[in-house]
Amino acid sequence: MTLLSAPIELAGDWGASTPEDALIVLSRAREVCLDGIRLLSDKQPTTLKIESKSSGPPYVWLLSSTVAHVVVDGTARDWRRIAYQFGHELGHVLSNSWQPDAIPLRPSEWFEEALVEAFTFRGLGLIADSWEQDPWLPGEESFSKDLRRYREFLIAGYRKAAAGANQWLSGWFTANRTALESGLGGRPAHGPALLMILGELVRDKGCIEDLGALNRWHGRASPPLEDYLRLWRESCAALGVPGRLPRRLQEVLFPDDNPRPSLRPPPVPYVRRPQRGEIRQHTAALDDLVSLDHPVRSAWAFVVALDLQDILKPGDAKIGTAASVAATLMVTLWLWATTEGVGSARHLEKLCSEDLAYRWLCGGVTIDHNTLRQFRVEHGDALDRLLACGLATLVENGLINLELLSPAALKANALAGASLARRRRRLKTLMVAAQTRIEELHTVLDRDDPIADARHDRAAPWQQQRGVGVKAALEQAKNLLQKHPKKLDEARGQQP
Repeated sequence: MTLLSAPIELAGDWGASTPEDALIVLSRAREVCLDGIRLLSDKQPTTLKIESKSSGPPYVWLLSSTVAHVVVDGTARDWRRIAYQFGHELGHVLSNSWQPDAIPLRPSEWFEEALVEAFTFRGLGLIADSWEQDPWLPGEESFSKDLRRYREFLIAGYRKAAAGANQWLSGWFTANRTALESGLGGRPAHGPALLMILGELVRDKGCIEDLGALNRWHGRASPPLEDYLRLWRESCAALGVPGRLPRRLQEVLFPDDNPRPSLRPPPVPYVRRPQRGEIRQHTAALDDLVSLDHPVRSAWAFVVALDLQDILKPGDAKIGTAASVAATLMVTLWLWATTEGVGSARHLEKLCSEDLAYRWLCGGVTIDHNTLRQFRVEHGDALDRLLACGLATLVENGLINLELLSPAALKANALAGASLARRRRRLKTLMVAAQTRIEELHTVLDRDDPIADARHDRAAPWQQQRGVGVKAALEQAKNLLQKHPKKLDEARGQQP
């Protein structure tokens, strides 16, 4: 019998949650959090009893040596809070803090709370992924997104506490040790240590197994942290679990205590080398992460200067009302995605959270693929014309890479010249090629578009030009959109 296989027994008042639904959620949550983890502790419960109470914080009853008794607030049908509370108390049970002798003690009580909270945040991410792939309850398909937002909200509190911390974890601990061991500042004060632990737990499942070796010694959290980590390493060795997490924490919290070789190596000249394994806090504005000559800034400046109310007329759709996102941002995202060969709304949603250029455009605004698709479909031909004009004029003025357009655009190379007529013919050819590109990308709007993924990964380096070309591109686009509304259709029938 292990913590994963022990039967779950429900008790108390579950209110709107209903015991049947609660049992499904709690069972699946336990399964997801402990999937693939070896449970080697010699203190495994025979029953996991979960009681719901409408008042008081969640906690673990320290009454039985066989039954792990967890208390949560499950009266409301708030699966986010239930998953968070149960995940935290499950972490305490995994860490052997559920029997009568598991009384929380200082000075290392804060450290166990940081370990358990990090285990909880890892579990919430896994629960959201599992729910999204196969919703556990009917009618609750959107829960995965709500849970991710809730998880990010909770982690943000710890990030805020860590923002002003010393860049070295050892320095932070030395400066704040007295406050931590006295319980001052509450859980947010654990921020720097918790975020480091969370990264280790997400990266290495063996670190989860290390939690099962906690608190198997007399006094549990009463020793100073140096002794606590030593006892933890010894317990890991006794159970046969990796022990990587306590060793890593020893290295970063107490770097001066790490054993050194008895024989000194020959002296070598002092050379400063990169140390990428150190835990540091980095504080920087998003705008500082994108160079001033990055072409994405040109795309943004181009769209901001346009009068979208005149181009995307209110009769086409309600400008800027899709999920309260500014129309300038939506247009720029689709323009930049088009230059990179991205036509899938789902792929664009992913890039908005992972790619630095798209994150810079969003500036902290969260946009899902449904909103991106809705904006593209609602504005239809008007948006397509705008994207085609923008793409053609930006290419003409050297602000983006010509090779990212369809092969038909290469014909424009033969039209290079100083005469006004040749420049106009070149611009019309580029516009036709841009429209062809947009039509191709339309076919993958509603799917993941692996071809676009590969194209995005192989994209050639951007030409680093920005500034003077934006004004020229803007004037040309306004001329095509306002003075010649049918220029595109005519050009498509008169290719040189």
